[in-house]
Amino acid sequence: LLYCQSGRKEFAEKVIQGFQSLGKGGVWSDHIDRRTAWGLSGYAGAVDLIFNYFKNSQQELHAKVVSELARKADEIYHLGLENIYEAKYYFLTIGRVALVLAEYKSPYKSGPKEWLLAATKYLFEKHPVVGRPMDGMFSPGGLYSTGGYKGYFYDNLFDWIERCLNVTGVNLMKVYPFLRKMTLNMCWEITPYGAPPEYNA
Repeated sequence: LLYCQSGRKEFAEKVIQGFQSLGKGGVWSDHIDRRTAWGLSGYAGAVDLIFNYFKNSQQELHAKVVSELARKADEIYHLGLENIYEAKYYFLTIGRVALVLAEYKSPYKSGPKEWLLAATKYLFEKHPVVGRPMDGMFSPGGLYSTGGYKGYFYDNLFDWIERCLNVTGVNLMKVYPFLRKMTLNMCWEITPYGAPPEYNA
């Protein structure tokens, strides 16, 4: 972000330096969970901010990083098809990757087209395996179901809505009624005493 605001190359170089260790443990281990998805989202965001500078100055490393992001997005995509509870974390992340790597020709079983579909229709309309919208966080009636864990999800949700609008011009809130219901749910939970409704206890 500092590079985008100032144009100073040293900020971009610092980000590139961090990419030198991509794929070496941490959230990039063989064990994949929601933390892996959050990590991937962060990496995709960093690549997005310095994309052209990175590609022009470090072509080999850039290609390696892009391939790693795509490989991990492919893994997470297939896990999200198997596990609808975790899909709400996985699919938001790969939607972000899809926007960053929109022109990438994926050698994997899935690519930007499938990732974008997962982050929209599969989440907010119909998951291809279970045939209903995202589960585990909300019911189709809109009632919130997992208490204080909303912080695990809401930040990435609003980030995804905003990024999709900025990049594609599509306002997901207008396209998917279930998504509108989800975002309004926070308002429904607020009471004059700041306490959650009983179904959330």
